Amino acid sequence: MRGRRDNIYRPVKNNGTKGYKQIPNLWHKHSNMKRDLSVDRVLLSGEFVYFGEKVPVIPVRFQQFVKKGRGHLIGGKNEAERRRISALRRWAFHRAKGKFGKPADKPRPHTDCS
Repeated sequence: MRGRRDNIYRPVKNNGTKGYKQIPNLWHKHSNMKRDLSVDRVLLSGEFVYFGEKVPVIPVRFQQFVKKGRGHLIGGKNEAERRRISALRRWAFHRAKGKFGKPADKPRPHTDCS
């Protein structure tokens, strides 16, 4: 997704202490930094599908995996759920991989990045 930075923090040293500096961007405010850096995990993927404004109707059988708002859901707690996740992946990727539409929510420029 060209132009969309999700790697928005650069490691820096300040008086010998390690920290991070936010790279200015349209999607994340400085006030998001504490939450963004509150865990020691990252999500990485070599394959994705992004529907944006062209999101299809999600079948009822997959509604449990629909996340409202920011963040993510953790699934696969049991074998039945893992099978549903595999079915969701097949459904989502059957069209192709990559970006299908523009973001549904247009970013609003802000100036509070430091």
